[in-house]
Parts: sequence; structure tokens; C-alpha cells
Amino acid sequence: MMDHSFLCVLGLFWLYTLLCTGHTQGAVLTIDPNWLTFYTGESVTFICDMKEGTNTDWEYRILKDGQESVTYNSHPLYELTLLHIRYKGEYRCCGLLKTSHDSKCSNKIFLNVRDKPRAEVTAGTTTISVGGSVTLSCSVDNSAGWKYQWFRRTSHTSEYRLKTNDEQNRTISVSQGGIYRCRGERGDPAYYSDMSNDASINIIFSNQVVVTRQPDWPQIFSGEKITLTCEIQGGETTEWMCVWRHLGSIIPQISSKQFTFTVSELSSGDYQCQCERRDDSYSSTKWSEAIRLSVSAVSRPESSSFPVLLMVGSVIGIILLIFLLLLCLCKRSKDLCCIRWIQSQSSSQSSSSHPGVNQNETNQYSSPLHDADESRDVTYSLIELKHFGKKRKWSPAAGDAAVYSEVGLGAALDNNAAM
Repeated sequence: MMDHSFLCVLGLFWLYTLLCTGHTQGAVLTIDPNWLTFYTGESVTFICDMKEGTNTDWEYRILKDGQESVTYNSHPLYELTLLHIRYKGEYRCCGLLKTSHDSKCSNKIFLNVRDKPRAEVTAGTTTISVGGSVTLSCSVDNSAGWKYQWFRRTSHTSEYRLKTNDEQNRTISVSQGGIYRCRGERGDPAYYSDMSNDASINIIFSNQVVVTRQPDWPQIFSGEKITLTCEIQGGETTEWMCVWRHLGSIIPQISSKQFTFTVSELSSGDYQCQCERRDDSYSSTKWSEAIRLSVSAVSRPESSSFPVLLMVGSVIGIILLIFLLLLCLCKRSKDLCCIRWIQSQSSSQSSSSHPGVNQNETNQYSSPLHDADESRDVTYSLIELKHFGKKRKWSPAAGDAAVYSEVGLGAALDNNAAM
């Protein structure tokens, strides 16, 4: 009898436990959206399913950390809006069957609520070849449900949103440098994360940069002109703006691929160039290898016409020398002609004054001084001696008494000058 009573009590206890356990396992609590982490300002909806009867057969309540948060009501759905940190905790729902007042409770769900997140940008390698691209990724606290918006600006342009083909846009590829930002968006209505920090993307092109020079003489002289050219191998079709530096210092006001200048001794040293895309100041090449100039102070002949000029100058000099010699000879010849003319005039006067003189006899007198130096200007004068006293009968012998005197005009002029 006693054993029978014990079995009855044990059966009742088992039935009660079965009923309670079955009811508890039957209720299911879910949330929408089903994210592991929520952020302040977002919303979440609790869905309580009793798995028995209809929704109208039950009354529902929500427990948070074992304490009643929402009292019994007829709504199996409960929405929490504008989540706050204080809403963080463990939630479950319980249902009360209206007909029997039986109750059962659901599983537990932990609601993790954190402060509003900030998006983060990460970039792949920024050293690429011309025509390549850089990979950018955006994430929000490693949580789910996000799609992303991308923004770009530069130091001289305002920010604008990038258009992409991918709906999620977590990863994008860009061929331009600049300042990039992103933010996450999820939920309905849309909830936005804080904007990411600025990510300055400076692209370095791996293409080789070479400096060439024209003329490519082994030695450059001061005063000559030279042209340096910055060549980007593989980037010939791209428009470039280039920066030049000499001995490590930037050369101002030069932005073209070609640099033409007149050299001096101060121009000696190493030259380098670096170029950036004309439409993208954040994308540039590496600095080129240095090219060295050695400038000598002595100027070199500017062209091959120098021997011609030397020859023409020599010919002109010879012609001038010949002209001067001919001029001197002409003057000397003129002086001799004058002397002969004077002598002939003197002889004619003597003959007319002394008719007894034999015209066939001509006494020529020469001065030793004249013979010694023919270049002196000498004037001969015929002096006739006359007697002013008692007239004497003229004799032929007297006609021979003519005296010729050499008058040195040069000496007289010298003496006058001295006086």
C-alpha cells in the first residue's frame, strides 16, 4: 500500500516536471534584426512564439535579467527603439494561456548594446604601376548587416560621394589618390555609423623614371644651353607635371617634363625629377636616379664656322696691308714727280735768262744727302748771280757761274718748330 502511494506521488511529480519542461522548451524568443551587437540609436523587435494555439490565446510579457520589463499584454511582438547602453542585458518572454492560466517562458537572448560605432578605412599597397589601382576596405566594428558609402576629396576640391556598382561596397578599387572616407549603413529605417577618419591615399607609381639630356656632350661649358627631359617608362600617354631638384633643393617655377637653361659653373652637380599626374596631385612617380653635370669655365666655340671666320679675317688683314703699301708707294712716286717737274722748270728759266748757255749741256747736281736718303723731301733752287755795279761785258764763261743750292725744307721746318 505504501509502495503504491509512493509510485503515485512520483508519477505526479514526473508529470508536473514534464509539463513544465515541455512548455518552457516550446516557447521561442527571436529578435529582428538578428544581430549579435546593437548600437545606441538603433531599434530591435522581440518576437515571442508560444508554439501552441494562436496568438490571441496568450498574453505575453518580457523579462530582462529576471525582472519584468514589459507587463502582460496581447502583443507577441515588442519593439525597443532608440536603444541605449542601459538596455543591454539578458531577455526572455513568457506567455500565459488565457483558458487555463498555464504559463511557459522562452529561451534567453543576450542583447549587446554599444555606443555608436565609427567606420574604419584600410588600404592595400599604394605602390602600383601606371594604370593600376589601390584596394580600399571599410568596416564597422566587425559587425554584420552593413553596406558602405564612400567619399573622396582633395586639398582643392570639395567632398563628393563615389558611385559604385557593388551594393555592399565594402571593398572598392581606386586609380586616383586623394582623401577618402566611408561610413556604414544598415537597418530600416537606415542607421548610419559615424564617418571614418580621413585616409590620405598617396599613390606611388613604380614605373622607372630616367633623366636624359641634350646635347649629350661629355663636357659642358659655361654659357651653353642644355635641355633635361624627365621620361616615365610606360607612362608616355599620361599627362605629367614634374618637379626638378638640383643638389637636393627644389628648383622653383619649373613644372614641365623638359627643363632648358643656360649653364654656369654653379650649374654643376646632380639633377633629379619627380612627376605627378596632371589631374591627380596625390599620384606621383618616385624620384629619378641623379644625372650629374660638370660645367667648365672656359667657353667652347659655339659653332664650326670659327675656322671660316679666322680665314676671312686673315685675308682681310693681308688686303689691308697691301693697300697701305701701295698707298706709300704712290705717295713716294708723286714726290719724285714733283721734284723732276721743279728741276725742269728751273732749267727752262735758266735757259731763257742766259741765252748763251748751251741747251745741250746740262749740268746735273746731286746731293750726297739726297742719295743717302731718298725719302727726304728736297727742293733745288737755281740762284743767279748778278752784278749791280759797273756793267761788264758778258762772257760765255760767266753763264757757267750759276750756283745751285740745296734747300732743306724739312730741316727748316724742324728749326722753326724748335724756335
